[in-house]
Amino acid sequence: MEIDIVSYASIMGIELGMSPDDVEKVLGKPTFSSINPNNYLVNEYLLSNRLVVVCFDKIEFGSAIDAHVNVFDSDIFVVNDSDPISCKLLANTLSQLDNKKYVWDDEILFLELGVILGQFDYEDDEYPKYVDIFNIGSQDDAIDKGIFKPSIIEQHNAL
Repeated sequence: MEIDIVSYASIMGIELGMSPDDVEKVLGKPTFSSINPNNYLVNEYLLSNRLVVVCFDKIEFGSAIDAHVNVFDSDIFVVNDSDPISCKLLANTLSQLDNKKYVWDDEILFLELGVILGQFDYEDDEYPKYVDIFNIGSQDDAIDKGIFKPSIIEQHNAL
């Protein structure tokens, strides 16, 4: 499957800022909905064998602030209208485009692109890889608290 990503804007046609109704027009009815502890609406969609999770800000506002998409080794990505990129090369390609990378556990946060890649260290589809897009500033608190730490390359450049 080809997955389009636009920095700080959209993935798979899901645009940050969309209402739950707008997302439903793109993905269909959610398979599961819940309210998380921060009072955000979280809708899960199952598209064939692919999980898509969209988080909406406070219920009274209801605009998408984060989109999480499970991806597979066979997927192809187009980032900001780039040439197609294989799943295997995605992390390396984003690293070349983003000078502010942070890591936590099995996630790489590309701050300048507004993208998080998770579990891309696994060579096969044994564990689901995922791509998140997020709003500008939404990860600042996690960086300030030291949850996401500068990547080794960033730490070296800071010296």
